[in-house]
Amino acid sequence: MEQPINEIILKLTGGVTLLEDVNWQDVEHEIKGIVNIYSSTLSDNNDGTVNKIYKAKFVRGIEFGSMEKKVPVKDKGSNSRKLRAMIYHLWQEGDMKLDEEAFYDKFMSKLMANFDNVCEYLKSIK
Repeated sequence: MEQPINEIILKLTGGVTLLEDVNWQDVEHEIKGIVNIYSSTLSDNNDGTVNKIYKAKFVRGIEFGSMEKKVPVKDKGSNSRKLRAMIYHLWQEGDMKLDEEAFYDKFMSKLMANFDNVCEYLKSIK
């Protein structure tokens, strides 16, 4: 019998490079970014329920700051890692019939097959 989920927890690792110093004392900060969830586990609470725990790593920081000041962030991720993370997100959200790697391979094949069209589009940008 499946135990009910008590809490769903997201644990984050990784970092974001800030382009300015921040006031870290007595200030709450907000961060916006892209993460890649790389595992999901169930943790028994020994009370008939479980916690579902997702582990994720920052792929890209978008914005960081407090109510008083927003701080610019530097995007350190390689473009290929960012593309893979975006494809993974598309796969997760799309209720795809293919597994993750098969979807990635199909997506990349389609992208490469349309490479000439992408080049023509980029040439047309002024």
